[in-house]
Amino acid sequence: MSNYAQITGDFSLTLREPRLSDSGFYTCTFYKNEFEIRRITVRLQVTELPPLVVLLVFLLVVSLVVLLAVGIIAYIVHYTIPVSRVEVKEGVWFVKLPFKAQLLLPKDTTVEWSRCAPEPMKVHEYRNGGNYLVRQDEFYCNRTKMEKVPLKTGDFSLSLSNPCFRDSGSYICTVHKDRAILTQRVVRLRVNGVREVVEVRTFAESVTLPFKTRARLPGDATVEWRTYMMVHVFKNGRDQPEEQDHSYRGRTTMKENPLQTGDLSLTLTNLTNKDFGVYVCTVRRDEDIIWKREVLLRVKERGWFGF
Repeated sequence: MSNYAQITGDFSLTLREPRLSDSGFYTCTFYKNEFEIRRITVRLQVTELPPLVVLLVFLLVVSLVVLLAVGIIAYIVHYTIPVSRVEVKEGVWFVKLPFKAQLLLPKDTTVEWSRCAPEPMKVHEYRNGGNYLVRQDEFYCNRTKMEKVPLKTGDFSLSLSNPCFRDSGSYICTVHKDRAILTQRVVRLRVNGVREVVEVRTFAESVTLPFKTRARLPGDATVEWRTYMMVHVFKNGRDQPEEQDHSYRGRTTMKENPLQTGDLSLTLTNLTNKDFGVYVCTVRRDEDIIWKREVLLRVKERGWFGF
């Protein structure tokens, strides 16, 4: 009933989803001070729809569902971008971001590879029959390569050399002409870090935690070695002993010019039992992690003769 029945004078009752069993007589009674002042009786007759009407309604619903499904499929085919996934480990020479399509393309078609997540970057561009790398981000300089004559072969795959932790993310390749998109592909790349295992005998005087890379590292990057404590920091072209935990001061060294040589290995001297465990080396630039490497330092088990 309406919430304002006494004001409007409309005391009608709405019964949802009537059934055959609802058929019968319904009585509405008005009272005042427990005395009946009026009574109204209404007869309700619920009938079934003719079989033909039921069939037509069923066919109409089925047709609408089919049309909706076809529309959704058409939208997915024409307006969504296919997604590929590639996973590699750090240390491989290169990784290929695949994209092949059978299209008849004009000569003035442009192919653009960009990184859209976690941070946008211009990765590679092909236009006017050749590579156009003027707008390429510095991080990808001298690291990208496309197949020859991609517009003829339909192979728009991109090779990325020396993949590192920071390369992980979503890449999108857009093939367009005069800003009209002809085809696109998203490739999600995941570069997994490698855990090195270093074993030393008990009471060893020193050990080197290895980390070498062929990649070109930015000169303003920061290198951090840590466990649950800060072990060593290289920043602004020199070591930062004031930032490391006091228990490691005077016991850690890195080679000269590590960012230029790519040798980020750390030498740890005067070993103690507390030094064994997992060490993580990160190379950062502007809070972005470029490289990441784990090294497990553990005691070498003795042989049968105690050696």
